[in-house]
Amino acid sequence: MNMLCIARRRSGGGAEIVQQVFLSGIADVHQVEVIYLDDYGRSKSLLSKMSKILAVVDIIKKGKKKDIIFGMQDTTPIYLAVLSGKINSVRSVGWIHNTWSRRKKDLSKIHILLAPLFYRFVGKFIAVSEGVKQDLMSEFDLPEDIVTSIFNPFDFDHANRLISAGIAEIDKSDYEIMTLGRLEYVKGFDILINAIPKLSNKTAKLLIIGSGSQERSLKLLVSQLGMENRIGFIDFTDNPYKYYTRADLFVMPSRYEGFGRVAVEALYCGTSSILSDCPSGPAEIAENGKYARLVKSEDVNALVEAIDDHLTNPQELKNKAKQFKATINRFEKKKVVDEMIEIMRGKN
Repeated sequence: MNMLCIARRRSGGGAEIVQQVFLSGIADVHQVEVIYLDDYGRSKSLLSKMSKILAVVDIIKKGKKKDIIFGMQDTTPIYLAVLSGKINSVRSVGWIHNTWSRRKKDLSKIHILLAPLFYRFVGKFIAVSEGVKQDLMSEFDLPEDIVTSIFNPFDFDHANRLISAGIAEIDKSDYEIMTLGRLEYVKGFDILINAIPKLSNKTAKLLIIGSGSQERSLKLLVSQLGMENRIGFIDFTDNPYKYYTRADLFVMPSRYEGFGRVAVEALYCGTSSILSDCPSGPAEIAENGKYARLVKSEDVNALVEAIDDHLTNPQELKNKAKQFKATINRFEKKKVVDEMIEIMRGKN
């Protein structure tokens, strides 16, 4: 199959990571060309605007002899996939990574206007969780045969190599609790930070791994709470697994997720986990609490109770996490990529 893939950027958050996993899974079997929109400029200058026009021209031109045009993220990549697909009579597919009913609150009015106009012409949507699928169908009044839910692909062979490689720069005695992700409002790190001083255990320490626009405000919050000696920050790392394996507890306090890649990473390492029961992915990953404890989203007291319970009785969550590896086939790269290709071909 000859495919044109359109993405915003080469690297960034979870969506960009799973893009690369998907691309690595099809590179040896299918002919693939990828356009990254950020390569055409990100600024609002005249030159950047002209470059973006060139991007549209390139996408239309390169879509001519393709079998599929794949918008790998919501909004602009999907708009361009639809545009090129319609002009060239090629099937367009959109990959949806977020719950639109929550995501739209962070978008400009132009996307609120354009998304319904373009999404109606998408040949097939792939949603990263059943919750995302149901939300997308509801928000855009889409029939069920247009939207399929398939979990994100994971390269567990690569994960095993990272687990075996190296030791975390921070000793296990330096933190019991860890979290990881973009330091943005939607990830809810302020909720977790506010929970730490309320814990019964007054020595438990938290390590936050990540970077983002809220880094300064989160560090200020830590200072205001007088928690500098119990809450630390480090930047993103190429090998988060060495931190998962050394933590006693992983916490994901998100306000909303489309999937929740870091929850899979932590549980794959057998790390006891507490996950926000937010829309949409965490409950599906944990199979409604079978492999991790779920807590009400944006509820500091519920999070405090869950952490306290684990620090008092750690064996319960350890036992849950140990069972997770038996279920990883639902995320395995080859299986997921094969399913996605079948959807793109219109066989499902």
